[in-house]
Formats: sequence, C-alpha cells, structure tokens
Amino acid sequence: MPAVRPKVGVGVFVTTPSRPRHVLLGERLGSHGANTFALPGGHLEFGESWHDCAAREVLEETGLVLRTPRCATVLNVVERATDYHYVVIFMAAECVDIHPQPLNLEPEKCAGWGWYSWDEKLPTPLFGPLALAREQGFDPFEMCGTLLEPSEPLPPYVCVILHEEATGQLLLEQRPEDAAKAAGQLTCFGGTREDGEGAAACAVRECAEELGWAPPAASLRRAVDLYVDGALIAWFYEAAAPARDAPLRFEEGRSGVWLDVHSAIDHPKLSTWHECVLRAWRRSVPAGLGGSTGTVRADFTTPPDWTP
Repeated sequence: MPAVRPKVGVGVFVTTPSRPRHVLLGERLGSHGANTFALPGGHLEFGESWHDCAAREVLEETGLVLRTPRCATVLNVVERATDYHYVVIFMAAECVDIHPQPLNLEPEKCAGWGWYSWDEKLPTPLFGPLALAREQGFDPFEMCGTLLEPSEPLPPYVCVILHEEATGQLLLEQRPEDAAKAAGQLTCFGGTREDGEGAAACAVRECAEELGWAPPAASLRRAVDLYVDGALIAWFYEAAAPARDAPLRFEEGRSGVWLDVHSAIDHPKLSTWHECVLRAWRRSVPAGLGGSTGTVRADFTTPPDWTP
C-alpha cells in the first residue's frame, strides 16, 4: 500500500510577558505521540491561513486569545517506521491576557497545560516535531523566521569558543595530564553529546560541568563545523566569555587560560583539532575579535603517524 501524502500541522509557541521565556506545553492523549509534551496546535484546514489556524487551535484547546501570530519556523518531519510525514508550521504569539490561565478544553486530547521555561530542562518526552526543533537549536524567542534543516545530522561532540567581545581574548581549558581525551592539552570547553540531547543543550551542560558557568542558550551562535577525515565530528558554537571576576568552578585538575586568538593558535599545547577550528574561526570574524559572519567548515586530515 503506498504511503499517504504528507499532512500539514500547525504548532504554536504561546508566550506571555508575565512569564519571560516560558512556553505553553501540554501532555498529549489518545493520538500519535501520546504521553509526550507538545505545543497547542492541530491541522491546517482547507482555505485557512497559518495565522488563523494558530489562533483557532489555541482558542479551542486552551481558551487563550492570541495577539498577532507570526511564523516561527517550518520543519519537514518524517518517521518512516510509523508512516508519519507532516510539514509542521510553527507559529509564535503572545497572549492578549497579561496573566493568562490556560483551560483544558479538550481533556480527551490533553492531560493539562502548563508554562515551562525554555532555558531549563523541559518535561520529557517531547513530541517529535518539537523535540526536533529543539535539537536543531531553535529558540522561539530569538530565531522566529529562521528556516531549519531537519535532515542535518547532529555531531557526536559539541564545544564552545568563549571570547571577550571587546578584546578578542579566548578562555580555553587546560586539561590534566591524565585526561581521557586531549591529555595535557589546551582545548575549547565542551564534550560528548548525550543520547537524545540537542547540540545547544549539550554546549550549555558541558560549560556548566567544566567551569561552573554556562552561557545562555539563546546567546550561542554556531560558528564552525569540524570534519575529521570527511566525517562530522563536532559543532563549535561561539559565545561571550564570562567576566574576568566571575566565580568559576573548574573541574578537578583543570583550569582556565586566557589567550588572544593568535597566541592560542600558535600555542604548543593547543589540541590539533582545536587549532584547525580556531584557524577557520579566525578567518570568519572581523579583525579576529569575535562575532563570526556565519558557520564555516573546518577539515582535519589525520596524518598517518598521528596520535590524539
């Protein structure tokens, strides 16, 4: 039997000024994605605009009235094992009510609605399309109108280039001599992405674990994609480094080192992978002071006698 044609769904990032950087989520019941947490939304009806669909679905499900829905992003979501193929249009809009109290008007479809901080760990599991948007680093408060590429693979490692905007100085990690990877070397902060973890979430978690401080997820800008022998290995984000007097708490045996980008690249202890990345990053920033002009690719070819 041939697969059915893709359907069009609309999900809505409902927000309110009274709860900064919170979105409305509810636990789905009795349908595809049951017992996962999702945005309010539904199917686009014939002749209906995206804006009208968003307003209608939110009103029908929660009783909330929206102010000027706008397009957030669009994803092509395919789950071949379940014959699930939707073009999902994500909209974003504030509630008209200053202190909105969502109602559960379709209890057969939803266990209840709640406000959740986008910057913290959201309830799990998330509904597939929403999980995919979050894994791709989408931020509904900063990136509305950004088109995502859902087929883009996520890397096994995620790192962050921390730099001072004014001086271009980098904050690097001095790793201990007994470290499992890059022993005794200088690297950017970061590490292995956990199963099901989004790239931006990994960057925030690794920074928090390694230096007791983390940049806000919304401030991360993807800067360099590292390929080793043709295979994607890591995404490197860039973000403003912590203040010099910030109370950092490095992991045992590790420390932070401040260097300008030129000194860092020439440093004998800099990891060769990270040297490759920083050279590519330096070429993409104005005067080498940070603020890249976009994501660039760095390719590292392993020498025959090279050991990490």
